[in-house]
Amino acid sequence: NVGDWADFIGSLDGEAAAVHFHPLQPLSGVDGGVVPREDEEERPARYVSWYDAATYCGWLGKRLPTEAEWERAARGADPDAPRNYPWEEGSPSCAMATYYTNRTLCAEDPKPVGSTPDGDTPDGLSDMGGNVSEWVSDWYDRYSELAVTDPQGPESGSYKILRGGGFRETSDAMRSTDRVVADPSTRSEGIGFRCAVSE
Repeated sequence: NVGDWADFIGSLDGEAAAVHFHPLQPLSGVDGGVVPREDEEERPARYVSWYDAATYCGWLGKRLPTEAEWERAARGADPDAPRNYPWEEGSPSCAMATYYTNRTLCAEDPKPVGSTPDGDTPDGLSDMGGNVSEWVSDWYDRYSELAVTDPQGPESGSYKILRGGGFRETSDAMRSTDRVVADPSTRSEGIGFRCAVSE
């Protein structure tokens, strides 16, 4: 969330902070430090590039999830009954996700993390559909027909992958299998991330 992102930026020296801070991030400067803007502390961090997200997760001793890990969390572990959306049943609605319904936005900005509990996965993961799209660690490539279990991205590439869909995206982007290709330096109000841990 933005509160944790402010702590990260505040922990960096001036040069490193300048690399990861973007003027559109919902932060304000206070006495040489940074704090979340009003009503922003619990909203997802955004305007973060893939590099920003990877650095932040490393700072926590974590990492970005692989694309396969992200999709497994969204679709579930049962290969015979995968979920079309991160939640158990039903099509997207504003009670389940923050997105564009093809008629209206569910919200004008991303909501505080966990604001749509009806859309949580059965394992209790929030906001895997909607609010902000999330960076995953993999470089982009087309899936190989042979890569059925735990596919891995290539070792290098030009583009990274976003999963989950953001608050301005349509219901198609909420699908557990939807992938968006993006330059890793891209920053947007609809792009954030979540960190993962290795067991």
